[in-house]
Amino acid sequence: MRRRLTPEERREELLAFGRGFFAAHPVDACSMDELAARAGVSKGLLYNYFGGRRGFYVATVEAIAAEVSTLTQPAEEGPAIEALTAALSRYLRWVRAHDGDYRVLVQGGLGVDAEVGAIVDRLRRAIAGRALTRLAVPATDATELAAYGWVCFAEHASLEWLARPTVDEAALISVLVGALEGALRGTTEVRDG
Repeated sequence: MRRRLTPEERREELLAFGRGFFAAHPVDACSMDELAARAGVSKGLLYNYFGGRRGFYVATVEAIAAEVSTLTQPAEEGPAIEALTAALSRYLRWVRAHDGDYRVLVQGGLGVDAEVGAIVDRLRRAIAGRALTRLAVPATDATELAAYGWVCFAEHASLEWLARPTVDEAALISVLVGALEGALRGTTEVRDG
């Protein structure tokens, strides 16, 4: 006998299904009827929670982004580079274990869906801002641009890393830390400061 789920538990269960589904299928791969059948719920329930297929997809991307945001939060204590390295390590272990979710986040719907693009952009800006704050680098247009560019580089390097299992996590972390330091060193604020 299935236990009765609270609305929040049901929503989380549906989002878990969505993560797996959208990792394997484009957002428009099937109708709402088929999507609901695959999720084992009524179409009305999906509409109730998410307003439709696109809303379900957007909520799924938001859930993935929230998880990545938490993973990439550097510790507030200890040396800044060590804190960022630890956050990168958590992030890369998650990327390796959840490559489908990661691809949904950074590849799915971008350039097509403005709302999904905005979710990813907010995540990138949050990660970039936290890196600047943790490194005690002043947030100027130039440093924000450098840090944002680094986040985009880290995303694409992580995707490439998934395709190259011979590159270990430590090597990629070294590349990413060096890239961040180099990008920031290229700004007048850091170079002259």
